Amino acid sequence: MNKLSVLLVLLSMLAFSSCEKDDDDKILENQLIGNWKYQDASNNYWYQLSFQSDLTGTRTDADGESTSFKYDFTSSEVNFTSGYPNGKYKYSISDDELSLFGDILIKQ
Repeated sequence: MNKLSVLLVLLSMLAFSSCEKDDDDKILENQLIGNWKYQDASNNYWYQLSFQSDLTGTRTDADGESTSFKYDFTSSEVNFTSGYPNGKYKYSISDDELSLFGDILIKQ
């Protein structure tokens, strides 16, 4: 009986910890969704990333270029899987600031 109790406790701990990560990723997804804009100090150049809930997005810049992308993410990394930009990049979000590519983008 004691072994069965220990096994049940371990299984329930595993279930709660696996659900916790899913909840964290969902919160992060909601924080990524939207428009984020970078503007250089001279105000001569800017770009904007628009993340959609269906894991697609667009990048628009001061030169008038607009490109589409697809992405997925973890709690600390966004992976642009097709389009431009492409590749994996570390990111963090604090308040309305997204740190990505070494730039700070402001939520619009």
